[in-house]
Amino acid sequence: MASLLVHLFRRAGENFTLLFKIRDDVDPAQPNKIRYGIRRPQNPILLLSRLERDHWLALFVGFLAFYADFLDFNVLAAATKKIAAYYGTTKAHVSDSITYTMALRVFGAAIFGFLGDLIGRRWPLIIDLVILGSLQIASIYCTNVNRFLGVRALFGIGMGGIWGCSASHLMENAPLEARGLIGGIFQASAACSGLTAAGLNMAFGAAPNTWKKMFWISCGLSYFAALVRFLVPESKQFLEAAKKKKELEALHGQRSGSKTKIVKFCKEFKKMFKLHWQTFIYSAAFVCLTSWAVHSYADNYVTFLISGKGINNRDASVITMITKSGCIVGMITIGWLGEYVGRRRMAAFATFMAACLLPASILPNSKTSLAVAGWFYQFFFESYGAILAAHLNELSPVAFRAVMPGVAYQLGTSISAPSAMIVNDIAEDRFINVNGKKEEAYEPVIGITMAICYFLMILLAVFGPEKRGADLEHFQPAGFKSESSTIISSPESHTDKELEAVNSTEKSG
Repeated sequence: MASLLVHLFRRAGENFTLLFKIRDDVDPAQPNKIRYGIRRPQNPILLLSRLERDHWLALFVGFLAFYADFLDFNVLAAATKKIAAYYGTTKAHVSDSITYTMALRVFGAAIFGFLGDLIGRRWPLIIDLVILGSLQIASIYCTNVNRFLGVRALFGIGMGGIWGCSASHLMENAPLEARGLIGGIFQASAACSGLTAAGLNMAFGAAPNTWKKMFWISCGLSYFAALVRFLVPESKQFLEAAKKKKELEALHGQRSGSKTKIVKFCKEFKKMFKLHWQTFIYSAAFVCLTSWAVHSYADNYVTFLISGKGINNRDASVITMITKSGCIVGMITIGWLGEYVGRRRMAAFATFMAACLLPASILPNSKTSLAVAGWFYQFFFESYGAILAAHLNELSPVAFRAVMPGVAYQLGTSISAPSAMIVNDIAEDRFINVNGKKEEAYEPVIGITMAICYFLMILLAVFGPEKRGADLEHFQPAGFKSESSTIISSPESHTDKELEAVNSTEKSG
């Protein structure tokens, strides 16, 4: 244990020192090299104009799948009051479904991430999207709230598999220079879905049964995303690996079955996890803090405006939509700059700015001030997550980029599941004076919670690892590897040597 702590502190010190490395020793024209320095940002419009057909298809599929995934989730959050009235129960009872969904997402990430690394990204994502749409329909036809809660728990398993398969497919098809920008656009799809859900909630009115219309729209989008993914080919890495496998089988006159492939995959996964469990824990903690901050603030924002500021439901929804637009712009901007300034530098900077702007977003009492300050706050607020897709994929072993970052991502969100409930419960039991009126104490509770989150987020950003520029394109899928090949295909990775040592030890044993 002592040696492990010494190792962790040494690595943390090295990571902190790298923040001050302004210039790289790597030739700027040389691709697929780890970079720690700062470069002049390229024009984002120019970067997008250079994208080829395959790049655009990967971005469209990833954005659409993640957007559909979160729209299915956010329409429930937006329509909680309607659903409670429809089933004749409390909002708290309906809100339990959100906790169940978040808690079970990690199982979906493990199942579909395993399949995504074993057989390819395409079919696991298609199946997952169809399951999501079907469970959304099943939710509509539930005759009582307990059945509804059960279906939403299953929905969490389906929801958990989307990010890993989508992000891995996107990053392995993204040009190196545009990786941060594309990752920011991808993550912004979650904010876009929140804005859409708020708009649908307003458009369909306050009648209790209108939540079903919202669910029909979201499930239709899930099926559409599955159709689009069906039309887009599999990643070239899996197509090439399958082709080579057939050629070898034809050459040797024997065919390896699916069981052999699965056994080989599991052995390689075990070896990989022995080497990278620390990275897995870091990734899960990184996402957990991001998700805890998001759910503590965003999930309670409308309630805060209504109960803490005395604003009516319609105006609260309008303010929420305005501030969400700031979040979308911020995630794209921070993701783009992270490619040149550094992912950890931008994460720490965005977190620091959000901490500075937090009081301005919750202290004003006028609607205009709340909307304007909220826009600038949310520009930085969720931008910590703008680097997630690129950052977690670069840190993960390339042959396991659906399952490892996917499970880490969903484990982090599962741990943060009770965050909104904790803030809500504490705020409802305490009161403050607002313009001579006694209101629930959302301001201090949200402020203290976010301050703790921001402090820990900055610590993780400045002392955590970074592999900006890692090769995500050239790899051999784990299930297709020969016995002598390594799990991690990047020739520059120090973990290749470690893995060879593990392989030789197991063979000699």
